[in-house]
Amino acid sequence: MIVAFPVNPQLVAVADQYLFAPGLLVAPILNDGISSNIVFPPGRRINLWYGQAVEGPRTLKVPAPLVIIPVYSKTGALLPDQLNR
Repeated sequence: MIVAFPVNPQLVAVADQYLFAPGLLVAPILNDGISSNIVFPPGRRINLWYGQAVEGPRTLKVPAPLVIIPVYSKTGALLPDQLNR
């Protein structure tokens, strides 16, 4: 997050999430069953699993099962959904 937002102290301090390309915010889960605090940069992002919209900047506490990695797409990002066509 420090590379994308070098002047935002709240995002510079985040060590357990990252941007995958400019369009995806990924927050890996490190411990099963413990809620994760995700720090969102400015802008609207959509949870790829549930479709929930989040407007940043804000911090959101989300459930953290090991089987679902929280991934949020920036509104307007182009994402392929079927790569084997």
